[in-house]
Amino acid sequence: NSLSSLTPSGFTPIIESLDQAKIYLQSQGIYGDCTVILLTDGEESCYIGNETEGLLNAMEELKNATNCELY
Repeated sequence: NSLSSLTPSGFTPIIESLDQAKIYLQSQGIYGDCTVILLTDGEESCYIGNETEGLLNAMEELKNATNCELY
């Protein structure tokens, strides 16, 4: 399948990705009845600060701004 053909490399900006998802969904007027699925090849590697706190905050902001399910 196509997922098994992916090769991890580079950085893993999970928090920035969640922020960009929020911005995109808001720009499209999407609120509720949506699902965001985050696939990653590793741990957050681009955030300066407490990564766990940053991830939880980004997830909460995305959920509050869009009312989407997040997996």
